[in-house]
Amino acid sequence: MNDRTATKWTLPCFLLMVSLPGMGWCQNPIIPEIMLRKVAILDFTQRNNESQANVFSLEHAMQVAGVPYVVTDHVDTACECEMVMITSTVYTSSLTVLEKNKLAEYVWEGGVLVAPKIRDDFFHPMFGIRGYTQARDHSQLTWLVSNFPAMGRWLNDPQEIVIRLSNPEKYPEGLMTQSYDLQGAAALAVFEDQSAAVTLCPFGQGQAVALGFSVSDLISRNLLNNDLGANRIYSNGFEPGTDAFIFFLLSLAEQYIPYTVRKHTSPHQSRASLILTHDIDAMTSMQNMLYFVRMEQQRNIRATYFITTRYITDSFYKAYYTSETAELVKQLPRYGAVLGSHSVGHFKDFHQIEYGAPGNTPENYHPVYDANMKSVGATVYGECEVSKHILEADTGYPITSFRSGHLLINKYLINALSELGYLYDSSQSANDILTNFPHFTFYDKSTNSPRSNVIELPMTISDVYGDDFNELSYEEALAIWQDVIARNADNYAPTVLLIHPSKIIKLTAQERLLDSLPGDIVVMDLNSYGDFWRNRLALGFETELTGEVLTISIHSGQEEIDNRLSLTIHNGAWLTEIHLLWNDEPVYYYDLEPWIGDDVIISNIHLREFTQVEEWDRF
Repeated sequence: MNDRTATKWTLPCFLLMVSLPGMGWCQNPIIPEIMLRKVAILDFTQRNNESQANVFSLEHAMQVAGVPYVVTDHVDTACECEMVMITSTVYTSSLTVLEKNKLAEYVWEGGVLVAPKIRDDFFHPMFGIRGYTQARDHSQLTWLVSNFPAMGRWLNDPQEIVIRLSNPEKYPEGLMTQSYDLQGAAALAVFEDQSAAVTLCPFGQGQAVALGFSVSDLISRNLLNNDLGANRIYSNGFEPGTDAFIFFLLSLAEQYIPYTVRKHTSPHQSRASLILTHDIDAMTSMQNMLYFVRMEQQRNIRATYFITTRYITDSFYKAYYTSETAELVKQLPRYGAVLGSHSVGHFKDFHQIEYGAPGNTPENYHPVYDANMKSVGATVYGECEVSKHILEADTGYPITSFRSGHLLINKYLINALSELGYLYDSSQSANDILTNFPHFTFYDKSTNSPRSNVIELPMTISDVYGDDFNELSYEEALAIWQDVIARNADNYAPTVLLIHPSKIIKLTAQERLLDSLPGDIVVMDLNSYGDFWRNRLALGFETELTGEVLTISIHSGQEEIDNRLSLTIHNGAWLTEIHLLWNDEPVYYYDLEPWIGDDVIISNIHLREFTQVEEWDRF
């Protein structure tokens, strides 16, 4: 569209209605104009004397959702926002009498309150329940999309509608859940015994949503890979259990905060991103990798090459990072490749080795396999430190990303990566941790420890398929890759592809995949997407709605914005005007275009008419 400052539509605006069983028609809550158009995360960490797992989980959910949010432990502050999410169990002692009544008044006057595990019977009338039943044998949750149609925008895949909480065959005693006895509320999700797992009840002009589980059990537990076997597949599949819960929360925000604005999860106006990576962990991959990088350069795309610097020979493996192969590695950046570390030894017991200490060099670090194929002399710190230093010394290229051999996770991996200045890790399987989106990581693999600056970008699909990837099997693998990419794209989610360049047939598979991609899927390297995601998290904004005029205010000390970042507006085509401000000054240079359905997208944002082209403009 040519008009960069405001665009007018003549489509009529009307009040959204939602039908709930046995409740008749329930209008959107009438939110007082003085309420802030954001989500408040009401932090019960101190009140309930617990770890940061729950508050981190809801923060991560809002970061993925891309909607404005605030974290507070003050009820009054939370009630200034149009939607409030309590982080953890609502015990009788969690709130004072005044705070309980404040929340009740907040919902009565039009607010939306989401709370897990309601144990305080004061709130029963507001949530439309008369009691609850605790259990440890629930292993599955089904979203009842027909009871809340707004969910259907996000939860429309069978794997999203039915998610697994645990594997009952492996863990007969599952997560602690509670189902609700309904007295006016409607079920939005049920456990496998059809008991109510998530409920919604109108109260005055607002809505109260009760969750029958801890938010950390559906988010941080999965991200830390501490779930009880909840994933249905390890790799080369679509397993969105974590994401489905986040999408449910997003659907609430979109339903009850009119014209919800969110940060898009893929650069510019692309629908989704394919992140291309290669693991170089064999001599055959060293020999073939330049074929791959040349073809990628020809397509004007870049991939991240994770290099194993195995300079030691033992009784099982010969050294394949030699003076000759180092010369080949040096050529990769010339073709546009991005380099990352894939450890030194690629050890199969990496998840069990000791942490170690700094000061490792090729001269003093000599890890090998013993006769029983157990590593001797290997440490987490040594694997991360020496490989990084070798690659940087040989290529002059900064190494900021890491992937462990065999995707093995050591408890102290993030500690070492963080201390050594790594920014990105891709050692987790997206299917295994039930999410396709990036997330911050924790020291000691625990939410009881500090959060690190390292962002995990989990691997989704790979050439590790069946007994062997060959001329007979690659067609089937290609079909799976295409299916997973398409299903992720429906959620605007990235897909991380791993291909070992050990066979030329894999180049054929990669070429065919790239040829088949829709035009709105952007291909990029892992580091570039990681930088995009980090900048996306840092972009803060607020919105104000006056009638059908929406103002988006971005506040930042930066002189320019990563112009890959874009904003989508739910039902934005119904607005009469849209204004964009940066530090209270109008922004004139951006694109405003139709998006999905009646949504619109603001992209290519520049604070000045002519700006220097940054590296991110390539993608």
